[in-house]
Amino acid sequence: MTIFRYFAGCTRFFSLLVIGFILAACSMVLPEQGRPGGAAEPVKSGSRGADAAIAEAQALYIQSRLSALDGDGEKALGLLKRAVQLDSHDPFLHFSLAEQYLSLGQGEQAIRAAEDAVIQDPQFVEAHLLLGNLSFHAGDNEKAIQAFSRVTELAPEREDASLLLAITHTRNDNFEQAVEVLKEVIRTHPDSTKGQVTLARLYQEMGLTGLAVESYIALLESFPDTESVYFELGSLYEEQGEFEQALKVYRKLLADDPQNINMRHHVVRMFIANQEYDEALNELQELLRIRPDDLEASRKIGLIYLELENWPAAAEAFAEILKSRPDVHQARFYLGTALERGDDFQGAIQAFSAIPEDADLYDDAMAHLSYLNHRLGQTGEAVAILEKLLSKGSDRPEFYAFLASLYEDQDRLDEALATLDRGLTSFPQDSGLLYHKGVTLERNKERAQAIEVMRKVIKASPNHAEALNFLAYSFAEDGVNLDEALELSNRAFALKPEGHIADTLGWVFYKLERFEEALQQLEKAAEMMPEDPVVQQHLGDAYLELKLIDKARATYRKVLELTPEDEAVRIKLDGLGR
Repeated sequence: MTIFRYFAGCTRFFSLLVIGFILAACSMVLPEQGRPGGAAEPVKSGSRGADAAIAEAQALYIQSRLSALDGDGEKALGLLKRAVQLDSHDPFLHFSLAEQYLSLGQGEQAIRAAEDAVIQDPQFVEAHLLLGNLSFHAGDNEKAIQAFSRVTELAPEREDASLLLAITHTRNDNFEQAVEVLKEVIRTHPDSTKGQVTLARLYQEMGLTGLAVESYIALLESFPDTESVYFELGSLYEEQGEFEQALKVYRKLLADDPQNINMRHHVVRMFIANQEYDEALNELQELLRIRPDDLEASRKIGLIYLELENWPAAAEAFAEILKSRPDVHQARFYLGTALERGDDFQGAIQAFSAIPEDADLYDDAMAHLSYLNHRLGQTGEAVAILEKLLSKGSDRPEFYAFLASLYEDQDRLDEALATLDRGLTSFPQDSGLLYHKGVTLERNKERAQAIEVMRKVIKASPNHAEALNFLAYSFAEDGVNLDEALELSNRAFALKPEGHIADTLGWVFYKLERFEEALQQLEKAAEMMPEDPVVQQHLGDAYLELKLIDKARATYRKVLELTPEDEAVRIKLDGLGR
């Protein structure tokens, strides 16, 4: 168990706490006399040379501070190093050197300088605290514990050091010691919430949920105005799946502070996460009553209606946002989406067309615009939109795939293949583009090339069920590699047990003349795809091989109902007689 798990839900608090302590140490004002804690000057030799060295060191210290203020950290560091050489017994110079190393991101050197500071003055509280923080961030828990413990001995009133000591114990999996430290913090600082909150979080990390809840409840009784505790207690209930209890906690805060926008948004998120959309909508409407210009609340209302597939309500919600905020292009995109899904294609085209090129969702809007033009029979315009999008550098695999589909729709297979090759130049391992190319090659009567491409798909994505199925069916149709086809189709069906793959598996068994097994799979496929004439024809062929003439006759008749022009099936049916 690590401190990082402990920080779940409270990372920001602890991170700010630790960083705050470091910054406090780094910005510490020098006490009178220029010595830690106002301590007396170390005893010097008394010689004129020693006095001169001390004076020069002090002058260098002042120059280093001025250099640091001017932003020249490296110069400040060099001056401090010279000062330490002249007066190596001055703990504050070592401490200042540690601070300067820290400001330049030189953690190891900062630790050594802080260690030198506490060697020169074992009573130097701020140096111990800085050493603890540096060791904590360097991952040296034992050294950090030693340093923070020393601070608590020298200055038991320092709540910050005690909290850091508890946190470090936790990161070192010393939970019992951490609990004891925090209990002492609470005993010595009864009016502070930090220790109590930290203890509650620690209980939560230890899996002692009951004690964590008790700690939070006690905190709220003593400090009912501590907003963060309501959030943490409620979140703890949510993690336990006790949503009603969480809601009671949140409602208690809202009863005292009905305009707490953060809490209302949190309640909305909880309702949405639990798919309680009516409750979320009610809460959002209340939010808008309190703050009519709350853009996030309006956005969530529209998104909930999209989720509920209430297209008119969703469109109305996003249109309402755009009345006061026409620059919110995300709302315009969602408006277009709602209108499109509600079959108002012209309204959707108008919405998507109004999104400017510099908007984040411009590319997606153009893809929708292309699709809508295609749906309206303007496939040429749809192609032009995508070609323009790609020419501007909007390089996404789905754009190439869609454009290729549009070319295929116009029977421009060579251009479709060229488009897919363009996409594969940018995304050579994209299994979607590769698969699409294989299918298009098959449609272009280039089966050998299609099989080669499908093998590439499977190499890139071994669990690509459709590519596995494609190869298996192609082999079955050609009557080749049937053992491999059986292995491929079994893998495909295990990954994706759908009707067309069951049909492939059945058809492979048929080609292997394992007709009973073929029938089992083909009946399953026909049940899943009763309106597919190919599946029905395969089933009829299996019945025929097993001499189930009446069933074969009925199945062939069904094929002709679905595809009356199928002369091959009509000949088979005629051959069976009455």
